[in-house]
Amino acid sequence: MNISNLSKSDLYSLVTGNDLAFIQADIKHHKEYTPEQLRQFSEKSIDTTDFMSLYKSGLNPSGDLNSDETVARKIADVGLRIENAYKNGKLNDSDYSELKKGFEQYKIDYPNSVEIDRARAIAHKEIGKAYFGNPYARVGVSIFDAENDIMRGLFAQAEKPWAIDRENLNKMIFAMMFGK
Repeated sequence: MNISNLSKSDLYSLVTGNDLAFIQADIKHHKEYTPEQLRQFSEKSIDTTDFMSLYKSGLNPSGDLNSDETVARKIADVGLRIENAYKNGKLNDSDYSELKKGFEQYKIDYPNSVEIDRARAIAHKEIGKAYFGNPYARVGVSIFDAENDIMRGLFAQAEKPWAIDRENLNKMIFAMMFGK
């Protein structure tokens, strides 16, 4: 992404709503640093290659495994922050256009990543149920291979308990952003 008007930290804050990205340092003594110093430390881990990389630069825990509405809210909040920054003059036309393109891709990529997390959670649950009689354990298959096998099976199912209804998701996002 080529955003000229904002620093990496400001861009990260705008998109995620968080002040700090992941800080790779001894943070036990974080109270010894000023907020500006902490922002400088976090700037090293901000990746502005594309919108999703920017978003993933920080620790954005996903509490979205059970609620499509939570997914919609998270996406709508990103869109609202971009719109508000543009309305308040923090973004020029070029930067706004670049962020809107990234946001449109984010509306596709983020739900996809949540679906993978949901499928992984179901796979972990299935592995847990079968733990004591686990045929994988007897033949020496790693837990990661077992999880991948179960996830492949989940993705192939006709009924997809992990899936997000995209049409409904887009309606929720629109309503949350524009009140309609």
